Amino acid sequence: RGVGVVLRQYGRVRRLMGAAFGGVSERRCKIGAVDCELAARWLAAGKTALDPIEALFNRNSFEPDLGDLALAVALGYIDFRLKELAWPAGRPGLAEWYAGMRARPSMLATPQE
Repeated sequence: RGVGVVLRQYGRVRRLMGAAFGGVSERRCKIGAVDCELAARWLAAGKTALDPIEALFNRNSFEPDLGDLALAVALGYIDFRLKELAWPAGRPGLAEWYAGMRARPSMLATPQE
């Protein structure tokens, strides 16, 4: 893929990761409160950020690039910290792609803990 395409994906993923991290951080600052308003807004922004990624997703076989790696890391973080987002629901292309990425040796060598 061209540099512009990779950087656009990376930018979308940064938005997603910023929203996810913001939601988790806000919860921690509120001593674990799950229902704090700002955290809910961050998490809603995270869900919104996933839809354009799914809409543009049509890759089957490829060599992963920086945008793909960033996306896999962001989805792994969401799986680990924000299971309630249930991001695969309604995003079958992205879910299938992530399952393939998660099975790669480099991802298996660095499990979430």
